[in-house]
Amino acid sequence: PGEDLLTRYFKHLRLEKRVASTSLWTFYSYINSIIKRKYSVRLQDFPRLTFLIKSYQEDVKQKAAIFDDVLIKEFMVRREDTAYWLVRQAICIVAFFGGLRLQECMDLVLEKIQRSKEGYFITHSRVKQRRSDKLESRFLVPEAGGFAAQLALYLFKVNNQLKKYQGRVWFTGTKSESLRNQPMGRNMVAKLPHEIATCLSLPDPSAYTCLLYTSD
Repeated sequence: PGEDLLTRYFKHLRLEKRVASTSLWTFYSYINSIIKRKYSVRLQDFPRLTFLIKSYQEDVKQKAAIFDDVLIKEFMVRREDTAYWLVRQAICIVAFFGGLRLQECMDLVLEKIQRSKEGYFITHSRVKQRRSDKLESRFLVPEAGGFAAQLALYLFKVNNQLKKYQGRVWFTGTKSESLRNQPMGRNMVAKLPHEIATCLSLPDPSAYTCLLYTSD
């Protein structure tokens, strides 16, 4: 393999595939091992290639876009005619007021969601580095602003359509008024910030990743 071919390959990895600089060196090591065995050639003999990879040493990390507080709250309580968006509003509400990580959102259970005059008190387990570090905490989805009432619309469907009162909270919503008796998977819930950004006609929806959930 020639230096020009290898240079084009590493440019492709970096500029088109967005591979991190640390990962480029991993690819470099793999390729180096192979061509040393097969061709008795070392990548160190290609100085332009080494220089190119070193020039990528500083990764430019794209910051996650942040939803405008007013816009996201308007999304949470606006009128929706489908269960598809109703469940997404409900997830957004509890994740927003609980400051939940994605896994914490997925771990919620129906029996720990309790209605009161103030709104819904929700008890959940904080995800820590070690299983033994998990602690329970409680947060409020308030009546003020209509947030508890909107969450109630979703929970009513879970109780009355699916006859669910314990266990998992999030179920797949259809484009009609019905929920399916099918839990929403982690990957589907993780895509919610992108969907909301698209729904709100915000630029670059893929940049919205970290408002609803803090980073894991």
